[in-house]
Amino acid sequence: MSNRFIRWVANKEYLIEVTEKKLLNRIDLQQIEEAIKILHPFAYILVSKKGLILEKLSQNLLQDTEEQYLVPLFEGLFNLTKLSPTTATPE
Repeated sequence: MSNRFIRWVANKEYLIEVTEKKLLNRIDLQQIEEAIKILHPFAYILVSKKGLILEKLSQNLLQDTEEQYLVPLFEGLFNLTKLSPTTATPE
């Protein structure tokens, strides 16, 4: 049986899903929302023990892969990885 616990963020545009309810309390939602502002729009972010995968939406791939657009994206991903529920400080 799979348990799913979710919390909506960014005006209910995105959600955080975890398998253990206590992990929701260990996530700094304000920092998550700050990271989302840089990454928006995206289809999903998958965070696992082995890494982070982002599916970023693009209307112009050539433009979106220029340095001026990629640097903030990579910084946002890096900041998001630091907010993983397994590394967040317990209450």
